[in-house]
Amino acid sequence: MNVRPDGGRTARSVDVLVVGAGPAGLAAAARLAAAGAGRVEVLEREPEPGGVPRLCVHPGFGADPRGRALDGPGSARRAVRAAVRAGAVLRTGVSATGW
Repeated sequence: MNVRPDGGRTARSVDVLVVGAGPAGLAAAARLAAAGAGRVEVLEREPEPGGVPRLCVHPGFGADPRGRALDGPGSARRAVRAAVRAGAVLRTGVSATGW
């Protein structure tokens, strides 16, 4: 939604709306956008996408292309990049209400 100066909202049109930019939401958005599902948009309540892994600094979140272990923030950054590269739009600091 876009907020108008009078406090009202204007309608937005998307083909796929993913609520939550954690690992599952970002993976779904990346796959759907890459598969040509149309306009894919991800809404995240927090100011940064990535979910809980972005707060976990220990290794154990997969490996990078060179085989080095990824920590949570690295894994979250990789998931965000994959979704955006595939064409998904990420919006942070917003909540989904009134479906």
